[in-house]
Amino acid sequence: MTSEVQPAPLSRILKVDEIKDGASGEIVATPAEMDAIAGLLDLVRLEGLTLDCRFTHGGSGRLRLTGRLKADVTQTCVVSLDPVEARIDVPLEVEFWQDAVGDRGEQRRIAGQRVGARWAGADRLWADRSWGRGV
Repeated sequence: MTSEVQPAPLSRILKVDEIKDGASGEIVATPAEMDAIAGLLDLVRLEGLTLDCRFTHGGSGRLRLTGRLKADVTQTCVVSLDPVEARIDVPLEVEFWQDAVGDRGEQRRIAGQRVGARWAGADRLWADRSWGRGV
């Protein structure tokens, strides 16, 4: 039995060889992406979802992403059913390894975690779901 990895509602394709060490930027989710994520997480509202990020290269083809994930969310209280608003502002650190995923994008396990990503050719990283090892 083979299970397919469904595309994440929010993903970006980056060319690894074009990412300079220390490069930084902001990824801003579109309204459609935020609606899809809100639906998956059963949120009343998700707005302003952004990732401020910085990339650094390490040995053995590693790529490290650090940054902050920010958003405004509204969810339903499970007791009163009233809307509960919150601001998310959390640090994020992830390392990616080229040899973690086979040439055809098959999934493997790293430190007990399933990875769902692939290197498209020798220079492109496509990450989907939570790929890599949280640091």
